[in-house]
Amino acid sequence: MARGPQSQSRAQVDGAGNLAMQKAIETVAREMVKAVMALQGSEMPRDMMVRAELGVDEASRRVFARIFDRETGELVVQFPAEEALRLWGISREQFGRILDADV
Repeated sequence: MARGPQSQSRAQVDGAGNLAMQKAIETVAREMVKAVMALQGSEMPRDMMVRAELGVDEASRRVFARIFDRETGELVVQFPAEEALRLWGISREQFGRILDADV
């Protein structure tokens, strides 16, 4: 098989995909570190039994952390706040519309 410009561009696309995946992983790791640090600094009673939950908000595609009281099931703290996730989701949608618009 001949190796021409098509195979070179394919390698560039594959390289860009790997770079994008690496950046996404780094972003998630940074968000998780921020969430854990915020939860460690929160004002929770030391004797409270809690359950932690990590997730990804679909609209904003950001990692969030939640701490629940095990006895009541009540949400104790969330980082980042629901309002911040909602705003990031709206921003992401609006930027997507701008980029998809025909010029």
